[in-house]
Amino acid sequence: MKRIAVVLFSIILLGMPHAHARGSVLYSVEISCDKKQIKTSGNEVVSILVKIKNNGANTMRGLLQTRSSEPAIAVLGRAVASVDLNGRDSIFLPVKIFIPVRVTAGREYTLTFDLTEEEGALPLFSQKCKIVIEEKKHLYNNPSI
Repeated sequence: MKRIAVVLFSIILLGMPHAHARGSVLYSVEISCDKKQIKTSGNEVVSILVKIKNNGANTMRGLLQTRSSEPAIAVLGRAVASVDLNGRDSIFLPVKIFIPVRVTAGREYTLTFDLTEEEGALPLFSQKCKIVIEEKKHLYNNPSI
C-alpha cells in the first residue's frame, strides 16, 4: 500500500505541467503570448501581450527576461520586468519590439520570455514566440517598354 502511494505521488508530481520546485516551495506557472507567430516586413514596432499566471497557492516573485535570437531585433523599454504574483493570480505585461529593415527576410527568429527568480539565473519557466520576416516583392510599372 505504501509503495502504491509513493508511485501515485510520483506520477502526479511528475505529470504536473509547468511545475518547478525551488527549495521547499512548488511553483506552478503558465506563460503565454497573445501572438504565437508575428509576421512583419520589417521597420516596424510590434506589441505583444504576455500573460503570466500563477496556478499555485504560493506567492511567486521573479523577473521576466525578454530576449531575441537576432541581436538587431530590439526590445523597447524594459527587457527585464519584475513580477510579483500572489497564489492563483495572473498579470499581463506589454512588450514592444522593434524589427529593423536590415533583418534578413524569409527567415524565422525567436523571441523568448524567461521567468527567473533573479537576474542571470537559469529560467524556471520559458515561452517562445516566432517572428517571421516576410519578403517584399516590388513590381515596377515602366510605361516606356
